[in-house]
Amino acid sequence: MKYIAFFCFFLCIGQSVFGQRYASQLLDAVTKAPIPYATVQYGKELGTITNEEGFFSFELDRYSKKLDSAYISSMGYGKTGFSFTMFKSDSILLAPKSTTLLGVELFGEGLDAEEIIARVKQMAPENYQQLPVKKKFFLRQSTHDEIDRAELKVVSSSVDRIHQYLLDSITKALPKESTYHAETLGQLYKNKDSIKLTILRAAELYDKANQATFDALAEKLETIIKANTKEDSYYKIKTGVISTKFRFDPVANTSKKNPNPSSLKDLVQTNFLSRRRERLQLIEFQVFGKKSRFDVISKSKRYVFTLSEIIDQDGENRQYVIDFLPKKTAALSGRLFINTYDFALTRVEFGNKKPLKRIKLLGIDYNEPIYQGITVYSKMKNGKYELSFSKLEHHQYLNAERPLKIVEKNKNTKGRRQQNEIVLELYYTEKKSHSFEWVALENKAGSQSAFDLFPEDLVGDLTHLDKYDPTYWQGYTIIEPNKALQAFEIAQLD
Repeated sequence: MKYIAFFCFFLCIGQSVFGQRYASQLLDAVTKAPIPYATVQYGKELGTITNEEGFFSFELDRYSKKLDSAYISSMGYGKTGFSFTMFKSDSILLAPKSTTLLGVELFGEGLDAEEIIARVKQMAPENYQQLPVKKKFFLRQSTHDEIDRAELKVVSSSVDRIHQYLLDSITKALPKESTYHAETLGQLYKNKDSIKLTILRAAELYDKANQATFDALAEKLETIIKANTKEDSYYKIKTGVISTKFRFDPVANTSKKNPNPSSLKDLVQTNFLSRRRERLQLIEFQVFGKKSRFDVISKSKRYVFTLSEIIDQDGENRQYVIDFLPKKTAALSGRLFINTYDFALTRVEFGNKKPLKRIKLLGIDYNEPIYQGITVYSKMKNGKYELSFSKLEHHQYLNAERPLKIVEKNKNTKGRRQQNEIVLELYYTEKKSHSFEWVALENKAGSQSAFDLFPEDLVGDLTHLDKYDPTYWQGYTIIEPNKALQAFEIAQLD
């Protein structure tokens, strides 16, 4: 019962009861260009971010501790306060502020770039929240899949019904491209290197019947094999020296034909929760985590650092600006912003100079040509820094030219266990691009006892949408959708 009570409580605070909505677009006062990813602080430890087109919105309920003004800050613009009435207009103009260049020789005790990075490492335990922290967050994922080639060539088959014409019909019917979007509003508790997650509300937008992925091709192939395999048989898939065993369970087959709606819903929610937890784990520990792919701080000897400048944006926010380039064994380049007072890393802008990962072996060519993003840390009320915004763009490429042998076996058959054998040649090329945008709507220091009691593995409302529905998030603060997402709609067949 205590978990139900907890969940109801979190669900209630996720909604804006008697709330008031504010929405606008942030523009440069001089050029009138949108200002992306600016921070909008509208309450004590409450805030959001502008999207890539400068749009933003937020909800204030009667329980929120509203500030006298809302404050907007962005690199190159400083921090500016606006009355809440101004957020009712179609656009807000933010005047750029010329950053004061202090000169590297005039400030910072004469430290060079390597010494500053050493201070960042030394001060990290003091600067960043070490005790549990409670967050309300919004996460948006957009993934685009594109299949350039998908062919299955029959070399030999002892199953008459599995022939070249059938396989050609499957690969030709496979969509050449597809898009997946997921939006998640939730609560998480972070403690050291682990998180607990509760999803308050989430929506998935994709065409369930048409996914341009390798999984979709494998599923179609499995359906054909299953239809031509005895219920008490199992089969092995072998590609080169790699072999995987699959078994067809008659009970499982029956349940798939007549799925229990409640069980199916639970499975969908469990899978979604698992994927979100994995992604949030990567986001939360992307800079200082033990398994982080951003190794610029943890493995600083792999990089060359240059102190570019020291900037003073608003008289109280002096930052070292350090550029970094990879040596032979590293892949990333970019820029670090480090507070000159406490040596806290406050902002990271990074991208890869070469593929982050490259595997070329036995007919498999896999690489990650693009890995770039922005990470921002903000100071909480207790003076500690915590992750407040993250954007990541990640591209993957796969090309496979491999032999594929499918062998049906049956233990209940007298004599030879092998029943049938199908030998194929697989030719497959896929490009996948991911975009992740994450914002902490609220960061608060927590306690170990609250962390221990935090309800995990709970999903409030998970909805599949055929097209983007702006009313779904009415009453909630989120990152405003871009035009591409707003235009998403599953094509209807005539």
